[in-house]
Amino acid sequence: LRMGRKPATALLLAIIWLCFPMNWGNVQESQTDILFTAMTLGSFVLLMQPTITTRNLLLSGLCAAVAFSLRYAGVFWLMAVGLIFSASILQRQKAAFQQSVLYFVVPVTMVAILFLRNKMLVGDIKGGNNNSGAQPFVFSVMEAYYCLSRITGLDQDALLRGHFAELLFAAGLVILLCIAALFGQSVHRSEFRSLFTSPMTLKSTASLYVVVSIAALIWLETMSSIHVSPRMFLPVIPFALISAAELISRLY
Repeated sequence: LRMGRKPATALLLAIIWLCFPMNWGNVQESQTDILFTAMTLGSFVLLMQPTITTRNLLLSGLCAAVAFSLRYAGVFWLMAVGLIFSASILQRQKAAFQQSVLYFVVPVTMVAILFLRNKMLVGDIKGGNNNSGAQPFVFSVMEAYYCLSRITGLDQDALLRGHFAELLFAAGLVILLCIAALFGQSVHRSEFRSLFTSPMTLKSTASLYVVVSIAALIWLETMSSIHVSPRMFLPVIPFALISAAELISRLY
């Protein structure tokens, strides 16, 4: 609604998000994923206000700092916002540099404090061990696919075993793709090109955050001892839904 969406669209996105069973498992087990997601969404909503004020920028940065204090994956959100502000500065948009400073003053301070604390306590900025456990790139990509399939219900093992819920979800997805293909025939090619040629704005943060998170998690599994799990990908789901709504609104 804050982004100008129709109430029906906002309600549909909320219902889809609430249908993910991992949400309820996180709440039941008192994990930080839901609160982390709420903080990143709060940071995003504050950036989507019609008028970007100093108050909104500071509050948005504070939400991002709280998210980072809950999970280090918050750095992916900061990277996405940083890329948007950098693009705005390169495009010589007025006040872009000042806005970026106001936004990052709180989260960067939080990041520096936490990393310094980890370095002083355990000698490593991430606060964990440095055991080598890197995986081949292809294996990391397959692990990411497995995690996303578990979240979305397209679990390959369950599909092969013929589980009704997964088969029903897959059938619904195929129907939606067919409907999208039919509607896509009425969209002019120039409108598709505009999706890739239009300059990045703060509205692009949601889709950029999804891309940055998935790419970073694959890279971390490839280059470090970190092993990805489905819950690592859960916080990007609402941003993927928002990105899909933005795409549909621009095409139709």
